Amino acid sequence: MDYIHLTGYKTFKDIHLELSSINILIGANGSGKSNFMSFFDFLNRLYNRSLREYIALKGGEDKMLFQGKKVTDEIAFKLTFERANTYEVVLKIGDNGFIFNKEVLTSEGQELSIDNFYTESQLKLSDTPEATYILKQLEGFRKYHFHDTGSLSPFTKQSNVQNDIYYLYKDG
Repeated sequence: MDYIHLTGYKTFKDIHLELSSINILIGANGSGKSNFMSFFDFLNRLYNRSLREYIALKGGEDKMLFQGKKVTDEIAFKLTFERANTYEVVLKIGDNGFIFNKEVLTSEGQELSIDNFYTESQLKLSDTPEATYILKQLEGFRKYHFHDTGSLSPFTKQSNVQNDIYYLYKDG
């Protein structure tokens, strides 16, 4: 991912962020580092078509929106890959939660809209080359949390290394 534009999500009214192959977040407590990282959990759940469950388990739509429903009525983001391929989503708050007001893929200047006011992403259901490319990019996202190194942490427990050769688990 080269670039992210995110609006209306948690503590972020509107951020534009150019990314590198390695990115380091530094900031004071309460500056938004964890909220920024939580966006990737949000994105993963959106990708896996379990966004409604994720939002319900994280406190509801009001907790996801910048300063709540009274101030913000949508979450929007645009992810750019290799400077030319994009995935853009606008989630609007409705009476029964978020709906996909916009879900658009762009590749080589060609725009493909896959939205139709659904409650879950249609990305995984699309078999277009644009969707295949974006799915491949999103599938590679991993979040690792390595803070717990105590005697009861997952690091100290036995694991099955024969079957676990492809990815680290999110808890290390």
